Amino acid sequence: MKKFEDAKTLAELKALLHQQESEFLSPLATRNAEGIRRMPEEQLESDYRQAFSVDVDRILHSLAYARYIDKTQVFYLVKNDHITHRVLHVQLVSKIARTIGRFLGLNQDLIEAIALGHDIGHTPFGHDGERFLSEICKKNGIGTFQHNLQSVQFFDRVERKGKGWNLCLHTLDGILCHDGEVHSEKLTPASEKTFAVLDAAKLDVHSGFDLILAFDTIHDQREPETVLRNVCKALAPGGTFLMIEHKFQSEVHENIGNPFAPLFYGISLMHCTTVSLASGGAGLGAVWGEQTARHMLGEAGFTDVTVLDSPRPQNCIFVCRH
Repeated sequence: MKKFEDAKTLAELKALLHQQESEFLSPLATRNAEGIRRMPEEQLESDYRQAFSVDVDRILHSLAYARYIDKTQVFYLVKNDHITHRVLHVQLVSKIARTIGRFLGLNQDLIEAIALGHDIGHTPFGHDGERFLSEICKKNGIGTFQHNLQSVQFFDRVERKGKGWNLCLHTLDGILCHDGEVHSEKLTPASEKTFAVLDAAKLDVHSGFDLILAFDTIHDQREPETVLRNVCKALAPGGTFLMIEHKFQSEVHENIGNPFAPLFYGISLMHCTTVSLASGGAGLGAVWGEQTARHMLGEAGFTDVTVLDSPRPQNCIFVCRH
């Protein structure tokens, strides 16, 4: 193998690091060369850092990482400056996990990225805070709060004014699944994952699901028509698609008496519509309205659409079947 002292450029050093990984890491390990991102970045091709090392740097420079310092690991009622905080917790997790990974022949850059970012979405006051917030979410009809999902959402959709950090799929997957031991007695690696399987517009499943849910998300999709068609195809016979959206009409003048209209038109203009248009999408916006939704659902193949009131007055529930 070519020696490091023989390398004359940073690019050559990076190539040597890739070669070293291929020779010394376990067959089950993920190599830096295998890192894939949702959006390709040309500047990273000439960057001297390897893929998961870039993810570590991006996590450390995120705004959410700085917020770790104010989050306690446990909820306590005593004055003690040495109670563990999240920032120390993730550093300890990183150190212990990298030590284990070193002896198992795993990728320590990937381990560090997952460890440092895994609790970004956590609440203050430990898991008690998560449980309390989850109860509030359920009472307001938006499901449970799960900190691992919130972590991924922050890195993928919230940070950098909605652009996200474009982390590698492997890093996001590790953050998402870091508490999998709660749900499984046995954990088995699943290889060959791609962003495509996470994007509904590329979903290619026929007659597989009895129930599909969408919470305030269809109007944000770049290809909402494709998403709805694929959701319709993915339903089993007699299956149901529940779509929660904002309760508005499609024509502006029909929303004049709606007290939520000024707020949601503003939110839609500043976020929902612009985010969709920026990615080459349809730009439906949050106030796409019942009439447009019914039309698009019909075009997608749904023949039975009922609209119900939601416990939250600003929302409605579309019950769709085909």
